[in-house]
Amino acid sequence: MTDRFCTAYHPAGFKQYGIKLVESYDKFSLDLPIHVWASHYMEDPLYHPYSSKDGTKCIYHEQYSIPELRDFQYRYKNNPEVQGKKDNGLWKDKDRRAGYNYRFDLLKFSKMIYVMWAEAHRDPTGRMVWLDGDCLLRKQLPDDFIDRALPEGYAYSYLGRGKKYSETGFLVFDLPQALPILDEWASFCTLDSFLEQPEQHSAFLFDRARERHPDIKGYDLTPNGGGHPIYDTWVGEYIHHLKGSRKDKGFCPQGMKHEQMIKRNKK
Repeated sequence: MTDRFCTAYHPAGFKQYGIKLVESYDKFSLDLPIHVWASHYMEDPLYHPYSSKDGTKCIYHEQYSIPELRDFQYRYKNNPEVQGKKDNGLWKDKDRRAGYNYRFDLLKFSKMIYVMWAEAHRDPTGRMVWLDGDCLLRKQLPDDFIDRALPEGYAYSYLGRGKKYSETGFLVFDLPQALPILDEWASFCTLDSFLEQPEQHSAFLFDRARERHPDIKGYDLTPNGGGHPIYDTWVGEYIHHLKGSRKDKGFCPQGMKHEQMIKRNKK
């Protein structure tokens, strides 16, 4: 049984924010590896100082070694509707004005779906913690971090947001019992059945995959979560998620407020 963390990058993302996660992981993580599924890492020297050979806990894999991901990217590389760049009839006015709609950019989000799926099948044992590439650790993870994040009796945990689609920047899967969820998630891309859905991004499809397997118990860490739900749970004390424009700032305002609140409560 092999517990581990998992994330993914392209070179530009690794340079902008991924290095922060890798360095913070090396400093604050448990004694577990993080499997980094990167694109073009063998040709890009940027990645090399952060390999496990140099004292960090990173183990690299090539994203495009996943045949299903390669096939999906090839099928839709010239299709602007699957890149969120062309109205498919389901856009709102604000998206038309912006000229982009992330809800239909599965060319982008397919990478994280296939990476989690491939990592789970690479070693279908133990617990796999997914961190979006724009996460970073802020303090030492406690020894029982994964136990708390995925209580006994559950196959996976996630950050719920009520009636809105879940946040998939932090997920935990117990393998192999959670494999049907991951298989179902990836099948939306492999079978092109995502085209039948009213939204086509990874989080929306994750919830549809969960719904198709009601017998597999999932643990909602934030049943009343808001727009940035990691701070609606204790996980936000240890992990910041620099989603969206927060990547440019290099920090998360909500995370800083969350830390200040914890400090006040401990006094």
